[in-house]
Amino acid sequence: MSVSLTVATVIEKNKIAGSVPFIVCLDVSVQDSAGVFVESIKVANNPEPITVQGEVFEKGAFSIDIKQETGAQADITLSLYDYSKTVINQMNKYGGGVGFKVKMLVVNTSQLDELPEIIEYFEIIGATAKEYAVSLTLGAENFLIKQVPGRTQLRDFCSWDFKDTNCGYLGEQLTCDRSFAGTNGCRAKNNAANFGGFPGIIARAGSYV
Repeated sequence: MSVSLTVATVIEKNKIAGSVPFIVCLDVSVQDSAGVFVESIKVANNPEPITVQGEVFEKGAFSIDIKQETGAQADITLSLYDYSKTVINQMNKYGGGVGFKVKMLVVNTSQLDELPEIIEYFEIIGATAKEYAVSLTLGAENFLIKQVPGRTQLRDFCSWDFKDTNCGYLGEQLTCDRSFAGTNGCRAKNNAANFGGFPGIIARAGSYV
């Protein structure tokens, strides 16, 4: 059985009711071949950018298709038109996009500073691109390999994403090595107050902190 879903039917499927419009947003975590985080691509199924809890999601257009066989896990296909080639360029650069993490949010446009109505986590298990059309097959994230806790306490390494709301850097630099005192780190950018590491941790011989 195949069910083709638009944004409106995704909302209906999740039993969200009301007169206020809801928007589906995607937060795609780009990773290199070693699984190291590179950047986030944030897009909303909306004709203009929106800001959700301080995070800007660029305008986009996508649809969702779910194929559910009896007794089997649903296959989810995300189709989008990437006219800026932001997603396609990263797919080409980092092994086709397989392994990228995807966070899907359903947000209430009258409460964009509040928690999303729905948050679902996926992993890209298949990806194709032709001209501007991108098709991504999503599978459930493998929590057996998920790091717990999600944020490791490291003394000299910042855990924030560069220029996100936690980082707070608004300067002209385009990259950061996430160090505290390095030449391309927080102190060099006069952003030490927002450093996402734990410099107070006492290092021991042989310790990675």
